[in-house]
Formats: sequence, C-alpha cells, structure tokens
Amino acid sequence: MITLGSSDSLSIVLSGSVTLTNPTFAASYFDANASGVAGEGVQSGPANGAVPVTILSSPTSGNFRHLASLFVNNIDSAPATVTIRLNGLAIFGPVVIASGDTIMGERGGGGLRVTTSSGAVKGVGPAGPIGPTGATGSTGAASTVPGPIGPTGPTGAAGPAGTKGDTGAAGSDGATGPQGPQGIQGAQGATGSAGTQGIQGIQGATGPAGPTDWTLITNKPTSYAFTGAVTSSGGGIGYATGAGGTVSQGSSRTTGVTLSKLCGNITMFSAAQAADALVTFTLTNTLIAATDFLAVQHISATNGGAWGISVVCGSGSATINVRNVSNASITEATPLRFAVIKAVTS
Repeated sequence: MITLGSSDSLSIVLSGSVTLTNPTFAASYFDANASGVAGEGVQSGPANGAVPVTILSSPTSGNFRHLASLFVNNIDSAPATVTIRLNGLAIFGPVVIASGDTIMGERGGGGLRVTTSSGAVKGVGPAGPIGPTGATGSTGAASTVPGPIGPTGPTGAAGPAGTKGDTGAAGSDGATGPQGPQGIQGAQGATGSAGTQGIQGIQGATGPAGPTDWTLITNKPTSYAFTGAVTSSGGGIGYATGAGGTVSQGSSRTTGVTLSKLCGNITMFSAAQAADALVTFTLTNTLIAATDFLAVQHISATNGGAWGISVVCGSGSATINVRNVSNASITEATPLRFAVIKAVTS
C-alpha cells in the first residue's frame, strides 16, 4: 500500500482542535531488505489537533518499511477533518469523518477508504441545500428632476368595413327509406356421432447424442451469472487464448501504455532506476472498472524481489507504481504481467 525509505515518514493532522477526544490511530508494518523480511511492528496513539503526529516513522538505513494496515477511528462526539501526509504532503484527505467512522486500508486492499461503524464504505454524499438568499440592498435616492415626455404620434385613419353577404337558404332533408323485414333463422342441425380413435403410431428412433466438446456447441450465450461456487478439478480457472496481449513502453519508464485486454505482458522502457526510486505510469484499458482488482507481478528471475509494485484501478485505466526496493540502481527493461479480476462493492 505505502513503502517508506530511510528518509520518509507518514503523519496525521487535523484541521483544528476537537470537541473532547482526538482520533486514535494504529499502523502495522514490516521492514524488508534484499535478504528478506527484517522485522515487523505496530505504531499507535492519538492525533494532536492541528499539530502533525507521526503514525509511521522511517526505517533504519538499508531497509524499506512497508505499511501493512492503517486504522484511524474518530471516537469524538463530533466530526473531524483528517489529512494523512507523506513527508509533509497530503496523500489522503482532507476528509471529514463522522463520529464512529474509521479511515482504514490494508496492503493489497485498494488504498485508504472511510467506513461507518457498521463497516459500510462511504462515498461522496449528496450536495447540501442551497443557503438562504441574502438581504436586498437599499434603493438609491430618486432623482428630483423628471425626464421629458416624448410627443404622441398621430393615429392613422381606420379603413371602412365591407358589407356582409347574404346567408344562403338551407336545403331540405331527404326522406328516410323503410327498414326491410328480418329473415327467419334456420333450425340447427343435429351433431354427428364421434368416430373411433385410431391406433397409436410406432415411437421414432432415438436421435444421436449432443456434442461433449464445449467448443462444438452453437448458440452459446456471451456470459454466465452463477449464484453458487465455480470450481475446477484439474484444468484451472482463467483466461483462454485471445484474452491476452502485449505492449511496451515508448520513450521512458513513466510513459503510459494502452492495452484493452483482460490479461497480458507489459515491457517497461529500459533505463536506470535508482535504489528506493519510484516510477508511475498509466495502463489505459477499457475493460478495467474502478471496483476491479488488477494483479501485477514482475515475471523475470533477473532482479527477482527487487521491485515493489502497487496498483490503483480507475474507470477505464489503472495507475501502476513500481519502486526499486533494492539498495542499488538497476537498469533493465522490466517485464510485468497483469490480470484483471472483476469485482464489485455490493
């Protein structure tokens, strides 16, 4: 979620003093270096109003500190405006959290978010009502000198009315002819007797069995919705040929790439990346939704474990962050593999 170098730190600050009690925080972490995990721990305590408080301090030289989870709980009776900062710069907020709300995030969980006391994720609320109209200003003083009235133009003469023509006489109605007599209804004939039922025909032969190969079935639907579990006893669950693709960066390691596929490989531009340096680029992909999970991993044994990768999904794109977590500069065309896992929040 967030990785700190030896000169980085994470802090919390409020927009002002609280009514009774400052929000409390708890940040769990683990330290790592080129040899593996070097330690883990938890930092916790209360905020201090408008005075910044460190919630995750920097690691010792040669290590990187990875934030595993963060919880900030508003235990006051009034809302609090909270900002999370990295090296003094805001990375989350300022955001207003109501009494009982929690800012939370876990490594691999999609970033920080605000939840209610019941665990529901909060979004952006509706716009508040329009405030009342301000008082009308006073009217300026009236002029004591009236302006002159312009002259009235002459009225034109009315033309003479034409004479009305005579109404013509109405014609006489013709006589209604007599209605003819209704004919006599004939008698209903008797119902004939039912014939005997014929013998039943011979049953036809059984048709050939349908295909067992899924690819031979025609008129298949384009998608399926299941309410139960989908499992595999050996073949695995994943994407078939045609769902993937490849793309390479152009002129730098921050150049965005476009690949509208559910999975595939991204080859980063070959350039030096210093120890603890972070580069960010955008993957434009029309198949990605903001609620999806995008799995990205380094797929080469060369410099294995030297890259820390985090992802933030958006609508139609994802931001991919790649940090050199080793203690030396690396020059390579870093190969990455990704897969889109569809997800929803309700």
